[in-house]
Amino acid sequence: MSTDPLLWIFVPASPIATLFFAASIYLNINDEGLPVLDALSFISNFKYGLWTVFCLIYYSDIFFTGNSVGLYSFMLVSHFAMAAQAFLLFKWGKIGVKALVVAFLWYVFNDLIDYTFSTHTELYTEYTLPAELAAYSLTFTAFLLGLLLIQKDRIQKSCVKFEKFREGDKILFNDRKKPLTVDEIEDGKMAVKGPSGGEYEIYYDGDTRLVAKPGNRKYASYCKNLRKVGKWIKKGDKWVHSKTEASIKIIRKDNGFWTLKSEKFHDELENPMYGFSNKEAAIEEGEKFIGKRPEG
Repeated sequence: MSTDPLLWIFVPASPIATLFFAASIYLNINDEGLPVLDALSFISNFKYGLWTVFCLIYYSDIFFTGNSVGLYSFMLVSHFAMAAQAFLLFKWGKIGVKALVVAFLWYVFNDLIDYTFSTHTELYTEYTLPAELAAYSLTFTAFLLGLLLIQKDRIQKSCVKFEKFREGDKILFNDRKKPLTVDEIEDGKMAVKGPSGGEYEIYYDGDTRLVAKPGNRKYASYCKNLRKVGKWIKKGDKWVHSKTEASIKIIRKDNGFWTLKSEKFHDELENPMYGFSNKEAAIEEGEKFIGKRPEG
């Protein structure tokens, strides 16, 4: 073999890509996936699959002759399938930007070695410039596609994680006492407004949920225990919580005074001994009471 042993690692192309793919799928099925391996597998399968298809077509007068037509026809179809299977990794693996960058840099270096020291697949011709341009182009294309798929995956996951929320919902998170209102849900983030008009956005970085001021994610903090709290709805002389169905009633006593009554909050209500002298005072006290209990 004429290739320097130190360069042998750069010689296998499709076989290594297929090995990466098999290892990646196996590890992810067993919940032991390695992001760098997933990224290497994605770029190598996409790149070498389409590179082989390109070379077989471009150099068809070399490969599709005599008894080799059947063999190279099979290779054409199988390598196209190899490129297609690369996209399965975005359903199995957890490829991130850092892992994708590592894999991209490796294959750029691999291309440099291949076309400097001729460790690329044998093309049976000295005119290899089209193959070289195709190799570099496909490496960069795979990288850009990977970035797009990562972003798409993040947005989809975020949308799924926000699927139980709707615009207008009242929410709480962390140690907040006063509910915020969901203003908008789009592009993998949820815009919310506080009771005093403050604006925030809740979003995901991978599987981590964060909250920050719009356009100021540098100072984001963890968003824990995000939940819907419902709201108190006044129906005549009664407040009813939309989520828990807890209720508080305003009742006129036999002595003509007014009092608040609730089965759930019986021990928490602080009614005057003889009741409120007027209904407005009872309503004001009731609104203060429910304001401190947004979760009903």
